[in-house]
This record gives sequence, structure tokens and C-alpha cells, in this order.
Amino acid sequence: MTIHTDDRRDDACLIVHGPDRPGIVAAVSTLIGRNKGNIVALDQYTDDPDGGHFFQRVVFHRPDLQAAIPDIEADLAKTLTPLGMEWQLTDQSIPKRMAILASTSDHCLLELLWRHRRGELPVTIPMVISNHTNVAEDVRSFGIPFFHVPSQGPD
Repeated sequence: MTIHTDDRRDDACLIVHGPDRPGIVAAVSTLIGRNKGNIVALDQYTDDPDGGHFFQRVVFHRPDLQAAIPDIEADLAKTLTPLGMEWQLTDQSIPKRMAILASTSDHCLLELLWRHRRGELPVTIPMVISNHTNVAEDVRSFGIPFFHVPSQGPD
């Protein structure tokens, strides 16, 4: 998914899940609008439309997000708790820490490292771990520590 801007300071990600029922999408969209947010990406699904479990991920932009988070969280609790929903609001300007687990093939690993170097992945990569040493020098050339954990299997 591509976010609308490289500047993620005022972007938030809301994860919602709980028992499926009519009105959840409307409630979440209305809540974001009421809090001066603009939805930039939204995905949702249910595992069964008749009594199943509902899942939703919404990325929204809200100027001065940091100051608004307490009010948004209070509104989320007031709006979604009565619907039986659980939720998590994450400030997207805070990069996630992501260790990479690598195999023998280097193409996917190198793609992630190149994207990280170009600033396309909003993460910090503290380490790469592999059960093979053939990628160690490539990883170290990106300035990322490499850890070898041998395994007994053929892979």
C-alpha cells in the first residue's frame, strides 16, 4: 500500500475488529470525519456476513495528530465499545522495528534492504537473522548487523 505522502507525521492507522454487524464502517468513517481526519486508505472484510468476525484497517491523515490523539481515542472508546469492537490506534510517524529473517535466496532480502535505504520502508531494521551465511556480507554492506543461527534441516 502506498501512503499519500512521505511525511507521515500526521497519519494514523486504526485497526478495528469484532463481531460483524451493519453500521461499523459508517461508525468508523463518521468518527474519523468528526475528528477532522481524512481517510487515505481503507480495507475491511468479514469472515462470514451472517454472524462472523469483522476486520478493518484505516489509514487517515489529521493535521496536528499528536494533539488530537487523546480526543480521538476517547471517541473511539465511546463509539466502538458499545458495538463490541476492539481497536488499536497507531501513530504512523513512529517507525516500527523489524528484524528480517532470511533464507538462502537473497533477492527478497536485498529488495527490502534497498527499499529501506531509499526511505521507502517506514521501519528501522536492527538486524538480519539467517540460517545461512551467504548473505552476511551483503547485509553488513547496508550497515545492518547480521546474525547466523545454524539449523539442522536441508534449508
